[in-house]
Amino acid sequence: MKNLASTLLLSSLLFTACSKKDADPQPTPSAPAPAPAQAATVNVAFDNYATASQPASTESLSLLATKPTYQAFSDRLEVKLEVADVRGVVQDHVLFVLPISRQKSGLVGTYTLASQPDASLGEVLVTYRRPSNSLSEYSNVYGSNTAKLEGSFTITGYDASRRLLSGSYAVKALNVKGPFSFLSAGSWGDTRRSGDLRLSGTFQELPAQ
Repeated sequence: MKNLASTLLLSSLLFTACSKKDADPQPTPSAPAPAPAQAATVNVAFDNYATASQPASTESLSLLATKPTYQAFSDRLEVKLEVADVRGVVQDHVLFVLPISRQKSGLVGTYTLASQPDASLGEVLVTYRRPSNSLSEYSNVYGSNTAKLEGSFTITGYDASRRLLSGSYAVKALNVKGPFSFLSAGSWGDTRRSGDLRLSGTFQELPAQ
């Protein structure tokens, strides 16, 4: 009888311990970090100046960059927003170059654009290229080294550990030829309409190249 009582007592204690263990909340495994959004937009608009025969007008398009990335070199930071067609051929291409000497602590902040007539006064060099699909036409290129620019380039977030960059931009090139028409190779004079080119967009969690 004594052995039977001991066995029953031991079984009761084991059952109580197991029940208590099952009732204790188990730690929830930490959720994995969300995947980078890696989204970037390229909005292009051109305000045609009025002429003797044509009123002022605006042409525009909105694109989603297919190859957004940034790259940190020893002397500069480059943010590259490229839009490729279905064949993978790069069409619209926007490049921002921020020299290390002009970078703010932690990178976050708003930067002025380098512009003509003296590009050395600005902080960020800008280049926008829109290639023609025809081999007999020149690509359209605008930037700090060729045009008077207004606007800014802003870095709103930089995650150094995950190497992700976010921000926005607004660029206006004054009195240039329109990006939606192209100059034919070997043509005499440029008869395309003049106006102001506007670029704007945002980039979110761009990965380092």
